[in-house]
Amino acid sequence: MVSSKKQLAKKRRGPAPKGDYAGKAKTINTRATPDLREALEQAAKKSGRSLSQEIETRLRRTFREEDDLAKRFGSVAAARFFQATAQIMNLMRNPENPEADWLQDPYSFLLAAEVLHTSLYLVRPKEATDGFLAHGLKAELEPVETTETFWRETANSNPSLPLDPRLSFKEWFVRHLKGAIPEIVERAGERAGPPPRERLDDDGLTMAQEYDAAKLVFARRDK
Repeated sequence: MVSSKKQLAKKRRGPAPKGDYAGKAKTINTRATPDLREALEQAAKKSGRSLSQEIETRLRRTFREEDDLAKRFGSVAAARFFQATAQIMNLMRNPENPEADWLQDPYSFLLAAEVLHTSLYLVRPKEATDGFLAHGLKAELEPVETTETFWRETANSNPSLPLDPRLSFKEWFVRHLKGAIPEIVERAGERAGPPPRERLDDDGLTMAQEYDAAKLVFARRDK
């Protein structure tokens, strides 16, 4: 009786995996709601895969998507935060210009900026924070300068250059960004201005020129 049950169980197994799925003998038993089961079966029928292959394909895709999000945003959590915040920001409209989004309308932009600030404030770390403490940190990167540098480099990038597999993600991304939203990149690049060492002071000198002039003065004093 026992042997007949084992034979029946063996007969109920599906066909042996083929193609990319050949040689896969590990099984995972799980339960699914009727609607999910139906959706998976419909997807499998449409793709021509078996139900188990469809499930594995979709599970693998979620890992790839999470890796891509982490690569683009630093972490999956950061990506989800910005996606959620963007949804709220896009709700901010100027009643007199409702078709324009916050990147096109100055009134909507101010509302969207408040949304971003509020969202950042709401998700701040649980530890007690003091806004003045950040100014005393010896951080490797200064926020304003780092942001200006990013937009300046993006504005100066050439999106028409051929794609090179040796490009870093940042090099690829700035070219892609300038090609996708050139007007916005140009706007940000102009406002970022030249690097600090090239900016003119009240005397019309750049930081580099000031530094060279100071070295000359001290050199003369030493003599």
